[in-house]
Amino acid sequence: MKRCKVRNPSEIPPFLDWLRIQMQGFNISQMDLKKKLGVSKSTVSLWLNGARLPSAANKEKLAKTLHGLGSNDESYTSTRDELLMACHEQELHRCIKPSS
Repeated sequence: MKRCKVRNPSEIPPFLDWLRIQMQGFNISQMDLKKKLGVSKSTVSLWLNGARLPSAANKEKLAKTLHGLGSNDESYTSTRDELLMACHEQELHRCIKPSS
């Protein structure tokens, strides 16, 4: 299976959407991801709900895990960079989110 490859940085979605796209592309569940990363199910749930971003260590684990699931034509660095851009995009959305 191939993951969603986003080549144009302006097309990178916020992390929570990016992670959902990757999970759907690899057909992995929250439980699968939790096991592969060694985190709790609630941690993955917080990421998918946009309540929290992964720690630096978990970003590295996630990039390595997703890279390992993908095809060999995708470099680890591009997977990691895309993940980091998605996290940054989510932070931007939080900053400009209109108050209710």
